[in-house]
Amino acid sequence: LAGEGTIFLDEISEISLNTQVKLLRVIQELEFEKVGGENTIPMKARIIAATNKDLEELIKQGKFREDLYYRLKVFTISLPPLRERKEDIRDLIIHFLHKLNKRFGKNVVKIGDGVIEMLQEHDWHGNVRELENTILQAIVMSKADVLEKENITFITRKPAPMLNETGQEIQFKTIAELEKYHIKRVLDELKWNKVEVARYLDITRPTLNAKIEKYNLA
Repeated sequence: LAGEGTIFLDEISEISLNTQVKLLRVIQELEFEKVGGENTIPMKARIIAATNKDLEELIKQGKFREDLYYRLKVFTISLPPLRERKEDIRDLIIHFLHKLNKRFGKNVVKIGDGVIEMLQEHDWHGNVRELENTILQAIVMSKADVLEKENITFITRKPAPMLNETGQEIQFKTIAELEKYHIKRVLDELKWNKVEVARYLDITRPTLNAKIEKYNLA
């Protein structure tokens, strides 16, 4: 599919040793065969690989092939973690607002007082992906067009109590009750778009459907 374009291999450190062997052969021979195919196809695409792991350390541990490492290490771009370039956070927030508003049909276009500073004080151990997920949660739960501090929830922070419509804290006796409440809330917020709900909850569509049936949410 990449043809003469570019193929991006994210989290290259996570591929198995068996796949590493196959990938190395493709890079060395500049050709490959489709699974079940008989014809040899020339490899013309540029390869970009990314990782947040120390590949040289993985080589020492026998988890990454040294020959593949040097085949990939032709030109390297080292991107500092987000906590070391917090001046980028404002631009990233604007980018994610535009992207996620379009995806979820929201209109959160303003950033409230103190939000930028609050996000810049966080350590962001999950880097840009953690920031995107944080903005995603804030957009989904926002009731207006302004991203406010109370919409922001960090993984490392003690979670705020769940409140009902009258402002009273909701008490859950079991994890199942909590899960049912959370799934129902996300379903309603995303207008029962199951594709987006499954993505937001980080579960598969079949799993989501099973939980909807289990909790009689439909």
